[in-house]
Amino acid sequence: ELHVPHHYCGPLLERELALWGVQSVIEIQNCCVSHLMDTKSRLVSLKKFENFFKEEMESEPLLLPEGVEFDDPLDLDPAKAHGWRRRVKDALAALRRRCWKILDHPSSSFPAAVYAVILSVTVLYTVFSFVASTSDRFQRPMSPGEIAFYSAKHPAWYGNHTNANPQIKVDWLTFPDWIAFGVLTFDFFVRLLFCKNKLAYFKNNYTIIDM
Repeated sequence: ELHVPHHYCGPLLERELALWGVQSVIEIQNCCVSHLMDTKSRLVSLKKFENFFKEEMESEPLLLPEGVEFDDPLDLDPAKAHGWRRRVKDALAALRRRCWKILDHPSSSFPAAVYAVILSVTVLYTVFSFVASTSDRFQRPMSPGEIAFYSAKHPAWYGNHTNANPQIKVDWLTFPDWIAFGVLTFDFFVRLLFCKNKLAYFKNNYTIIDM
């Protein structure tokens, strides 16, 4: 019985046996011939892949970024150009993964934890501001200019002057509202920018709540 150790190179062993007149596929036992055939199959697949990749590199036109010029003619080599584009693509993919870790995994790093705290405080503040604006303790009398402005802008709401002392949210709650709006808007657009499937992003419950 002819057996073959699996750490031997299959094609090299096949050539060696051919020198001795041994037909490897016929005389090698079934428990070992599969290793030889698998090796040959992988080599054939690898060769096809290399040929396909080479044809793609030769046929695809070289696209250069605006403002980039090559002084050395060797820099126009398609293989180098594809390498540059692949590095950019890999860098963008790594940036996307890192950003999503910061956005969705607070325990992954210190920046992610800080961002999660900022976002949580912002959300809690918006809830507090909305509730507090309905309380007299967090309201102040409106000035005549504000009454005229809101009466013209929202006549259905502010056109009725039966209330002698119309009130509005205190100023120290208004400015943080704009900061909270900016933080939530930034979070929305960052997620949109780094999301691969924009349609799925807009269908997400988290996005619907944000909007």
